[in-house]
Amino acid sequence: MKAIKTMCVIHAITFMFCLTIFLINGICYAEKSEYPVKVGIITKSQAKYNTPENTLAALRSALVNEDLEWADEVLTKESAEEQKTLFEVAGIDPRVIFDLERDVNHTFIIDKILYKDAVVLVIEDHDKYGSIAKIPLTFSMEKPLPLPPLRRI
Repeated sequence: MKAIKTMCVIHAITFMFCLTIFLINGICYAEKSEYPVKVGIITKSQAKYNTPENTLAALRSALVNEDLEWADEVLTKESAEEQKTLFEVAGIDPRVIFDLERDVNHTFIIDKILYKDAVVLVIEDHDKYGSIAKIPLTFSMEKPLPLPPLRRI
């Protein structure tokens, strides 16, 4: 019974992770392009968060490189805290999210849908066994924090 409960929680966390709204500072809508677009693996220093497509590349790269800190940085503060709480309540090591990309050979963005103040990227993960999974990922613009007033020296 405990194993079933743990599996349900793992699947719930995976589902929540896939549907989490990613709020990235300075994100804007990408220029029109033809889909599908392959999502490449980049380094943390190459990461840009100016479009949902670039943000997805950063997230996928963080997961492939098993960099939990970077993966959390891609999420909003609220989403990262919610994910952390879900893992703690379930008693699951948060590094289990790396399993999401472990068998994936290629990821393609196949569609982009505008919805209210968000963008939904529909992706296809092609795994090494020949399976294809379609997953919607929602991105919305994070409101930049107001800058404090400048003081003269």
